[in-house]
Amino acid sequence: MPRSTRRPIAGSLSRRTFLKGSVAAGAAIAGGGLFTTALQARTRAGADTPIEHIVVACQENRSFDHYFGYAPQVQAAGFGPLAGYAQPDGSGGSVAPYRFTDLGTPDVPHDWNAVHGQWDNGAMDGFMTHSGIWSMGYYTAAELPFYYSLFADSTLCAN
Repeated sequence: MPRSTRRPIAGSLSRRTFLKGSVAAGAAIAGGGLFTTALQARTRAGADTPIEHIVVACQENRSFDHYFGYAPQVQAAGFGPLAGYAQPDGSGGSVAPYRFTDLGTPDVPHDWNAVHGQWDNGAMDGFMTHSGIWSMGYYTAAELPFYYSLFADSTLCAN
């Protein structure tokens, strides 16, 4: 049958696909099971560790600093806002972070323009000017007792 009139049978392999698979299978056999090692279970035991669970908490629309930036262990480790930290207010002044005493705070803008304005090409000085006063607040254990109670027997990864 001329090449132009040949049609593959539904569900059959083309010659090209068959040859590719044959070459791969031959390489696997010749390589002494090169591709089979990924399919075998590990034969050695994992490390003995007291870690039983890892929990990742994702807080939508709030930063690490909002929730934990002023936790004593975060501050002691040198993470979180530094002493004297403030953001430009857009009028020549600055605004320092302040403690939220109410859980009912408004959502801060987190659209493309706001986030890139906050980032400010890496200067990280646009939080106040692009998201307003609510971006400068933080919580403590008094406002978030459940989250802070987890520190008694859990680790907080801050970096």
